[in-house]
Amino acid sequence: MEDNKTKYLESSIAAFRAIRSLVFQKGAYPKSFDAGTWKEEDYEDPDYRRAMRNDFEEYLELLATANNQYAKALYDAMPYVESEYNNLVINSRNMEQAIKLFRKKFEEVMFAIEWYMDINKTLKNYLVPLQSHKIILPDESKVYQDLICNIGMVHCQAVNAICEIFEMERPWNKNRPDVIKIEASQTTNAENEQPPQAAIPDDVMQAKNVDRQQIPSEFADYFTAPFKGIGMGNIDNYARLVSSLTDAARKRSVIEYAKIALLIYNSNKMIQRKKPNTFSEWYQYFCKIVGCEYNPSYKPSKLPITKSLEQEFHYMLD
Repeated sequence: MEDNKTKYLESSIAAFRAIRSLVFQKGAYPKSFDAGTWKEEDYEDPDYRRAMRNDFEEYLELLATANNQYAKALYDAMPYVESEYNNLVINSRNMEQAIKLFRKKFEEVMFAIEWYMDINKTLKNYLVPLQSHKIILPDESKVYQDLICNIGMVHCQAVNAICEIFEMERPWNKNRPDVIKIEASQTTNAENEQPPQAAIPDDVMQAKNVDRQQIPSEFADYFTAPFKGIGMGNIDNYARLVSSLTDAARKRSVIEYAKIALLIYNSNKMIQRKKPNTFSEWYQYFCKIVGCEYNPSYKPSKLPITKSLEQEFHYMLD
């Protein structure tokens, strides 16, 4: 197995490892703000203010480095990871060992980043106090937020892609380490009580909301008559599409919905005169129809269609 044939697999692992180390060692902001170290009067002390400012600049630099180097490395690697995986499957003499090795490496470095870089907590505990006491400016706070959000978004997209390719469980589907477990003895007389659930990431929670969404009839107006089963011998594939989009058993991420929107947009099953001029227009409309979150950063170039989606929606590709 030559190194250049797994260049992007290796670079993505290195990027995952670097982001994990940064988050676990440093966190999203100084831990002293969680510990309640600072009193209200401390914000008026010149020495303390200087220390807080220095900490802010240090963290801003750390986040900028993580974004510009590690998040970028993940973003650059993702379009090539699946082809390198396929190359392993096709050409490696020890295919099973090679796949097992890379799966183990990824499992060691991937984690649910949103549990550790919570932007709402960062705002409440850190950025808002600094800004309200004029230690930082609003524009500086926005840059800080943007860095955290972009690192988190790229990381989650990469995790989702890797887990799909290697058929691994997503880290956000695993139990959180801080969830209190109820012993069997505690549940003997509590048949009607539900055990505490692990926190669900926003993109998975969004999918739960979609489960209850009913597709309005106007959605059908965008598709051709044969696709809707109209005409001799035609199958009603529109009903299959609606069934997939409303299936309560499927828990889709926000990015997966964006990929489905792109798959439909690029198909020949839409009526051309009804088709919006840009994918962005269609994606916004699609999100309203199915009830999922719209993410303006999801451009077609960032939405590679996976094999599993191609298999599920194969009737869109005929």
